[in-house]
Amino acid sequence: MEQWMPDRVPALLKRIPRPHRYAFWGVWLAGLFAHGYMLANKLPNHDDVQSFLTKGAGLSSGRWGLALVGRLDGSYSAPWMLGLFSLLLLAVTAMLLVEILEIQKPLFAALAGGVLVAFPTVTSMFAYMFASDAYALSVLLAVLAAWLARRGRWCLLAAAGCVVASLSIYQAFFGWTAALLVYGLYAQSIRPGAEAKKIFWAGLGQAGALALGMVAYLGLTRLFLALFDSELDGYMNLNQMGEFHLAWLPGQLREAYGVFFGVWKPGGGQGLATTSSIRLLLTGCLTLLCVFMAGGILRQLRRRRYAEAALALLLAALFPVAVNVIWLMHTSSVHTLMSYPMCMLPVALLARCDGWDTAGFPKGSAGLVRLAGSWLATGCVGLLALRYGMLANEAYLEMQVNHTRRLSYWSGVITQIRSLPEYDPALPVALVGDTSEDPGLPIWWHNHNLDHLCGTDLMIRQVSDQRFLSLYLAYAPPYADALVMGRTAEVQAMPSYPARGSVDIVDGVIVVKICDI
Repeated sequence: MEQWMPDRVPALLKRIPRPHRYAFWGVWLAGLFAHGYMLANKLPNHDDVQSFLTKGAGLSSGRWGLALVGRLDGSYSAPWMLGLFSLLLLAVTAMLLVEILEIQKPLFAALAGGVLVAFPTVTSMFAYMFASDAYALSVLLAVLAAWLARRGRWCLLAAAGCVVASLSIYQAFFGWTAALLVYGLYAQSIRPGAEAKKIFWAGLGQAGALALGMVAYLGLTRLFLALFDSELDGYMNLNQMGEFHLAWLPGQLREAYGVFFGVWKPGGGQGLATTSSIRLLLTGCLTLLCVFMAGGILRQLRRRRYAEAALALLLAALFPVAVNVIWLMHTSSVHTLMSYPMCMLPVALLARCDGWDTAGFPKGSAGLVRLAGSWLATGCVGLLALRYGMLANEAYLEMQVNHTRRLSYWSGVITQIRSLPEYDPALPVALVGDTSEDPGLPIWWHNHNLDHLCGTDLMIRQVSDQRFLSLYLAYAPPYADALVMGRTAEVQAMPSYPARGSVDIVDGVIVVKICDI
């Protein structure tokens, strides 16, 4: 009688290649260090308050796959459950990454998993906890699409299907697929026995799979919008999805290259380079990657493989565009959550170093240079992952502090409302304005741009205040139209909170004047 399947699991696990195992556990080790704080606490930002029991905007944002994910694991913002599930999905993603990039050294594989999960996009992802698992699934599908596309033939159709599924959840991770394929073709083109013609046709097939997936996604989105009598939201110019204007292309390309090569700039990189130490490490990764990729092209020239060298040069030039393809897809500002493919910068560096180690170091000074470069790259990526993990904990600490401050702030407002001489629970409330000018509220960590990462400010906003009061302070009065009340002469004459008279009853409505509108 055959052994029961669970008894064979240990033997099956041993068959998993060693680099894949190191990448898997690298994600868990770095992930719990970087994000354990968030997984063990409930730290909401404004969107999490608003979408506590949903996956967020779906079809109106072109993300019709979000609702399907919500049906599978529940549409409520539970950090421990969704956080662990997200880490599992990212761990599987890391295993696919090291296979696509052909990383063989366990140390490099573990570092690839570590920097993948410590990257600021994951911090941003967990700030929007309600959809974190769906976003992690979108990343996995994007990387799986690249893994399938590299196999060619009928796998190209499966790759196109994964592209559709990934885009239907979150469109910005398409850059992972494009960057992995472009880098993979570059790596093939610098090998001693590379054949430019064969690589070119393989790349053409892969590009066709990506194009098919994108066209199918746009077609299905239009179909679902028509079926459900809906339309794309104008927020972040989502209603321009699928539009292409040749006049925009130079500016979009400039942004794509600028973000990739501008990690040394203060405030650059869409929240990815928020401190001087991180900028230094990113600049080190960028410099080493450029040197290593140029070195591969020069070696082909020395071998007189001119066609292969020219192809490698073209692919190297396309790599930053593939990484930041979101700038060609999106006509508005790019958020940290949309910049995840920039993680290819340190991951591709590890892949180049691993290629050196696998080939063996030459003797003499050339070997010493390669060895020094390999250790320098290892140090840059390892320290970057550590620094990003520390930044994540800093961001979560700020979210914890500001959540507590927000509770205190609104508890004081509710106390003043209930202390009004003519207070009646049946009276409607109007919260006028959405920015506090209270001088008693100091700004924290304002130099690190953590708000761009996670939405870590005090978050006094009309879009979430009413939900916040109901969910966290058990205060759910009827609400009046704040815009209408804010335009009345009586309310305009009122001072802003917390000045005396900023909470009053006007024409049968309890008015809390946060600021002028």
